[in-house]
Amino acid sequence: MEITQLLFAGFGYMLLLFLFVLETRRNREIVICAAVRLPDGRIFVGHRHQHALATAREVVEWNCGEDPGPHHWRKLREAWFSAQAGAGEDEAFMAQGFITSRNRFVGRVEAYELQQDAGIQSKARDGYRNGRLFSEDLY
Repeated sequence: MEITQLLFAGFGYMLLLFLFVLETRRNREIVICAAVRLPDGRIFVGHRHQHALATAREVVEWNCGEDPGPHHWRKLREAWFSAQAGAGEDEAFMAQGFITSRNRFVGRVEAYELQQDAGIQSKARDGYRNGRLFSEDLY
């Protein structure tokens, strides 16, 4: 990763923190970061959804030897790519969403609505897509 990319990412986080403080004072709920929720209710956050998924895998594998085996991760990977392709998410297996300024896990559609209500523009080159929020829209 180049230094300019690191600086830009750092600036993005600072801007998001500023928006968090500003919107909290206005009593508006906004999206803070990407997250994935596993079936057991555990939520993992990250800059992007793939970062949250990687953290989830590491924690589950290192948590007291709780390696669910390759079949579990194959199913997780399939659910991930299915959701990325727009085929819908296997909510019983894994949910991709976001954490809000009120520490709530919300899905892509509700996250999009929160950003719209707060008047926050997408940071993605093409703007918001299909009434759903993607981590690229945040920073």
